Amino acid sequence: MADTNYSASAVALEDAVICFIPRSQFLELISQNVEFAGGLMKLISNALGEAEERMVQMAYKPVRERLAEALLLLQKTYQEREEGDQFTISISREDLASIVGTAKETTIRLLSEFKEEGLISAKGSSITILDHDKLYKISHMYD
Repeated sequence: MADTNYSASAVALEDAVICFIPRSQFLELISQNVEFAGGLMKLISNALGEAEERMVQMAYKPVRERLAEALLLLQKTYQEREEGDQFTISISREDLASIVGTAKETTIRLLSEFKEEGLISAKGSSITILDHDKLYKISHMYD
């Protein structure tokens, strides 16, 4: 929309259906539908606010807390409602490090610490959250 190159890319963590809306049709829809334009501005404003909050957290929150928060975010996003307390996700250490905003090696070391503390179990790329409450406390230690 800004007539610039893309500044980011994305990888789907699970099967997804992707739609493409031509720019001309999108701009026409915005100009002809005030409700849609208003809803879109609200959505973009919320996304900007969340991005700003994330930047503040990355700047001030220690990596350990950010990793705990990232694991809980993945749980919140992908856990089926009927599942119990334990949640398992397959995610590469590199992808998890990108979410946290740190090096893969740091993520691996902290996951080992979480495993030793009984917060998670890990096998291959699968991570299972064993103690949601303790991860929550870690993620909010400096809030």
